[in-house]
Amino acid sequence: MKIRNFTSPDSKIVSGSIKIPFAEHWKSHEERYETIKRKIKSTLFKVDGYKGKLLYVEIPSSIEGHFYQVVLHLSGKNFGRLEDLDIEIFSNCPSFVFNYAFVYYNLVDPDSNDNMIITDLHKKIMKKHDDTMIVKGSEDKLGDQALKDFPDKKNPSGVPFLDYSVACAIIHFLRNYTTLNYRSTFTRTTFKRLFDRVYDFDEILVKRQKHAMDARAEKAKKKLKAKEAPRQVQKAVEREIKKGSVVSINKANHISARPSKNINRVKAATSFKAKRGIKTTRRPK
Repeated sequence: MKIRNFTSPDSKIVSGSIKIPFAEHWKSHEERYETIKRKIKSTLFKVDGYKGKLLYVEIPSSIEGHFYQVVLHLSGKNFGRLEDLDIEIFSNCPSFVFNYAFVYYNLVDPDSNDNMIITDLHKKIMKKHDDTMIVKGSEDKLGDQALKDFPDKKNPSGVPFLDYSVACAIIHFLRNYTTLNYRSTFTRTTFKRLFDRVYDFDEILVKRQKHAMDARAEKAKKKLKAKEAPRQVQKAVEREIKKGSVVSINKANHISARPSKNINRVKAATSFKAKRGIKTTRRPK
C-alpha cells in the first residue's frame, strides 16, 4: 500500500461494487492535525532486518497528558516523493484497534490497483500472512482479539478508513520530513529496542484510565479552588479587622444614636454677647 492511496484526492475505497471517496475523510483528519501538531513527537529509525525506515510517533489524546503510540514502516526504491513509499501501520490507539486493526491485518491490496480492495472479511479468517498491512512483529502488542474478531459493531462494513492517530502520524511525516532527510537522517536501533518503548494495548488502556481520572481530579480541584477564593478573601479581611488595620465597612457606615462620652460639646459659632452688639438701621419710635 502506497501512502498516496490515503492522500490522493482521487483515492476511493472499493468494497464490491461500492466506491467510497476518501478525500472528505482525509480532510477531517487534516483539520484535527492542525489542533494537535505542536504536541506531536517523532523519531525516524533504521531498524536491523527491516527495509526502509520505521517512524515512531507520539500522538496526543483528547485527555490531557495522555499520548498514543504509532509506528509507520516506510519502504520503497526509486521513489520521487514521500507519497510513493509503501506503508505498514501500527497504533495502540483504541479507535484504531477497535475499528481497523482487524481490517488492515486481513486487507488485500494488489499493487496493480491504486484503490483499496476489501475481500469478504466475514469468511474464515486468514492466519498470519506476509502481505498484512500491520507492521510485522507488532501483532502481539495489539492482542489476539483485535486481529481475530471482526468489528461487527464498530466497523460492520469492514471499511479500511484511518483513525485519527494513524492519519495524523502520516500527515506529520509528510509535512516535517523530506526525501533527503528520510534517506540520511535517522537513528539506528533494533526492533526489540524500538517496541520496548511501545505499550501493549491493554497497558495503554490502563494508562488512559489513570490520566482520565487525574484530569477529572485536577478539574474538580480547580473548580473547588475557584469556589473557595471569595471565602478566603473574606477570612483574610476579617483577620485584618481583628488586628485593627482595617475598618469594617458595616461599622464605618453605622451611626450610633448615643453620644460619645469622649466628645466635647460643640460651641456655637456666634456668641450671644456678639448678637447684642449688632447694628440696625431702624430708627427708634
